[in-house]
Amino acid sequence: MNLTDSALTGGDIPLEHWLIGISLSSTALIVIGLYIPCIMAFFDKDLRSFDAYTFMLHIGVFDLIQAVMHFISGILTIVPYDYPKHSFDWIFGGMVEAAWEGYISLSVVLAVNRFVQMAMPKRVDQFFSPRLIKLYILLAYLYMLAWLVVFYSNACNFVFNKNIFLYYFDFSMPGCGLAYDINGNSAYIELAIMAVCYTGTVISMKSMLKEMRQGTAEQRNAHRHEIRTTLQLAFLFLLHLLIMGTWTIAPKYITMTPYHFFAISLLWIILNGSNPLIYLLFNPTIRSKIRALAGKTEIRTTTVLQFRSDI
Repeated sequence: MNLTDSALTGGDIPLEHWLIGISLSSTALIVIGLYIPCIMAFFDKDLRSFDAYTFMLHIGVFDLIQAVMHFISGILTIVPYDYPKHSFDWIFGGMVEAAWEGYISLSVVLAVNRFVQMAMPKRVDQFFSPRLIKLYILLAYLYMLAWLVVFYSNACNFVFNKNIFLYYFDFSMPGCGLAYDINGNSAYIELAIMAVCYTGTVISMKSMLKEMRQGTAEQRNAHRHEIRTTLQLAFLFLLHLLIMGTWTIAPKYITMTPYHFFAISLLWIILNGSNPLIYLLFNPTIRSKIRALAGKTEIRTTTVLQFRSDI
């Protein structure tokens, strides 16, 4: 398949591009709409003191940045290239890729947090003190910033390819090949770390289940809630693994058409929206806080939140 957009430079946009562009932007708007109330809930004074919600807040920021850039990609799919060609591609493409890097790096920290909480609960304060949590979050933003510097330099830029509906490395630039390799390999390493952590976390749940039988009613409720939330995060990791695998493997084994690329792009936006969807469907604490923000009666969560169980 021709991966250039030379066929679209005459200003005529096919109907399929209108439909695909509207679909991409609409899906991104849905993701943004799902995330905003979750982000607002994470600022609740009760939730801000718990590790997992703190990480989920900043993971949400990275997700929102990506969703906004995907919304713009839908617009770029529709508009003709009569405007100065690729004038803003390097800005939007670099931002979405850098936000992804920040997102996955902080997701690794959250996976480690879940493992320590389940396997070594007595060491939680040692590895995830309030000061260290702030440091981990700062490093994630600095990691994103470092990639932005690379992507906004003269070494590597992005272009938006209208034929495949996504931002793509401009391999005509000297540093893009190296950046592409580092980008892909680091993602594999981070996913491997997450896989190890969540596997260990699930195995370690046996000991927490044993503690549940020996603890008080309040402790059992806290442990039960934490296990449920950890399983939600493990499911989200598996979803990430599935979509990233599809993104990486599919082009190698099937003849990609524009519709295949559209499906992959849509999956990536859905991946951004999977976090708030799972939160809203299966996390009663977040739903309770959102209800309170909407002026409705808040469901009491004191039993869960009075423990330093991160959830």
